[in-house]
Amino acid sequence: LVTRFFVLPKIRDIKVPILLVRESEYVDWLPREEDKVTVVKLTDGKVNHIDFTAEQATLKRLLGIIPIEK
Repeated sequence: LVTRFFVLPKIRDIKVPILLVRESEYVDWLPREEDKVTVVKLTDGKVNHIDFTAEQATLKRLLGIIPIEK
């Protein structure tokens, strides 16, 4: 219920391309870490970098929603 009513509506408002997969059977190839979100960055359709995070602020930075602090 949390995903359906809170997470998905917020994700729809994000202006970056996102693929959300909730069933692990579809992404057995995807590297994962327990209790973390996997962020796969692509360049020209090829994997450029993979990050894992459990922090909301870090996820926003990875998605480009907030700028990276220098």
